[in-house]
Amino acid sequence: MIEIAGQAAARGDDAGAIEWYRRILDADGSQRNALAGLGVSALRLGDYDLAIEVTAKLLSHEPANAQAYAVIAIAYYAKGDYDRAKENAAKARDIDPCIRLADELDRMLGDRAD
Repeated sequence: MIEIAGQAAARGDDAGAIEWYRRILDADGSQRNALAGLGVSALRLGDYDLAIEVTAKLLSHEPANAQAYAVIAIAYYAKGDYDRAKENAAKARDIDPCIRLADELDRMLGDRAD
C-alpha cells in the first residue's frame, strides 16, 4: 500500500495519497514512511495542522530527522507562526547543516516574528 500512496503523491494526487497513508496508519500507526508521506501530502494540500501533527509523531520515532523538522517549519510559516517556523528550521539545520529547506525558510523569514 505504501507504494500506491507514494505513486499517488508523485503524480500530484495528494488527496488520494492521504487516503492511502491513512489506511496504512490505521493498520500500523507507527509506520514511518506513511507518517512522512502523510505529512508532506497534508502540507501540499494546505492542511498545516495535520502536517504538523503527523510529522511530530514521526519525530517521536526519528528525533534526528532534519527533513521532518523542515516540513514542520514550512507548515508553521504557512500558518503565520514565524517564531515556531524559525525554531523548527534551526532544529533541522542543527541536525543537517546542508538542508536546503531550512536555508530557504531563513531567507523567507528574514526578521519576521509573531
